[in-house]
Order: sequence, then C-alpha cells, then structure tokens
Amino acid sequence: MAEHQIERAYRDRFARVGRAEEEIQRHIVCTTQTITAHAYAPSAWFLAVSRPQRPLPRGAYTMNRDAAREVLEAAKTRARLLHARELVPGPLVGMGPDIRLNPRPGLRRWVCNNLQSPMNREIITELHYDGTVVMAANLSFIREGGAELPGKDDGLRVSERLVTACCYDFIATAQEHQRKLRLDSSLQLTALIISPGKPRAMAPLTSTWGDGAETEPPYTRRPHHLQPAHTVLSPAAADEEGRSSADELCTDLMSQFGL
Repeated sequence: MAEHQIERAYRDRFARVGRAEEEIQRHIVCTTQTITAHAYAPSAWFLAVSRPQRPLPRGAYTMNRDAAREVLEAAKTRARLLHARELVPGPLVGMGPDIRLNPRPGLRRWVCNNLQSPMNREIITELHYDGTVVMAANLSFIREGGAELPGKDDGLRVSERLVTACCYDFIATAQEHQRKLRLDSSLQLTALIISPGKPRAMAPLTSTWGDGAETEPPYTRRPHHLQPAHTVLSPAAADEEGRSSADELCTDLMSQFGL
C-alpha cells in the first residue's frame, strides 16, 4: 500500500472505533433511563453493551424470533463452558425459559426482560439486528436460603460472584450473536455498575474461601460511582479469549471497590 492508503486505512479505523463508542454510550443512556423508570427500590445494576466496529447496515438482515432463541440458548450453554466454576446463576439462567424462549420485538431488535412482572432478579437482554448486544441485571436482588443477605447501613450490595456470572453471560451472548450474524469485525465491549436515579454507596460482597458465604471485608471501598470497563473481542474468538475478556471486565469493575 502507498503511504496515503495506509494513512486513510488508519483514519477509517479510528473513525469506526469512535462511532462504535458513541453508539455504545447511546445504548447505555437509553437502558439506564429504562431501568430508572422501572426500579421501585434503590438498587445497583450491571449494565453492558457490545457493539461491532463494522455493524450490519440497516435493512441488511432481519433476525426472526427463532434465531433470537437460538442465540440465547447457545449463549447459556457457552457461558457454562466458559465459566466452569459458576456459583450463582447469571442473567441467562435468571430470566427463566419462559422469558428467554419468548423474546419480544423492539426497534430492530429482540428484547427479553421481566421488568413488567419481575418474579426474581430484574433482567434485560437485547439482540440487535446490526450485531449490538445489551445486557442489564439487578445486582441488589441477592438471596440465600430465602432470606436477604445482610449489608451495612444503606449500601447497595454488589456480589463479586454475581458480577462475574454477568460478565461471562454477557461475553457468551456477544460471541454467539457475533457468530449467528457472521460478523467479520471486532467487538467493542463496555461494562459498568450503576445506581440509577440518585447515586448511592455500593458495598462489595466477596468470599475469602472461594465457595463460602460472601461478606463485605472491612478494607473495601464503598464508591457511589464506578468508571466503565472496556475490552475488545476479535471475530470468532476462541473460548480462551472469551474467558480472558470476561475476567478482564470483572476485575476492572471489582477492583474499584478495593478487591
């Protein structure tokens, strides 16, 4: 390639990355507004968006309900393979088969959520026709043996195990959606933990003994706001890269609590 062709190729690449980041932020704002409108109690939420650097153009592909079901079921299976030590169910399991197998139409997307009649944890999953994936889950709905876990003061509890399960489910869904649509570009992924409405202190829960009970260590921080975590997933990424991306997102989020 001539020098001016190389220059243009890099310029186009950076422009695509910038557009993807703008679209990711737009989806974050829209989903946050939806969560805020439905949340009936103070809560902390996991929110993540995956966007291809070269999304499918509008009108190029219209996903039907059966294809959306296949993506979600394949993602549930892949998440189990990626996260062999899963100790708590993630959003894909938490939705339940009735919601996961019956996605509803949205604006050029399929939407699974239980916000209208939440029986368990409130969850949102969106599969967009252009390759975008949105996932959100209420982290404050934490129960063990039918009783809510204790927390300090009014801090919103954030379970490290649950955040890990959310990251793996999100990565698995992004990968399966990428493969279903045969996307040939990298995925830009952003994950964050938010307190919709009024920002509140968030209290991390973790276990020193692996599969033991989770508690809030005395040395941790209780931030009101967390910075987003970012990573990139290559086209047709292998399982090892998926695990690495999920661990990277979880580590970047939970380290802001001092864990």
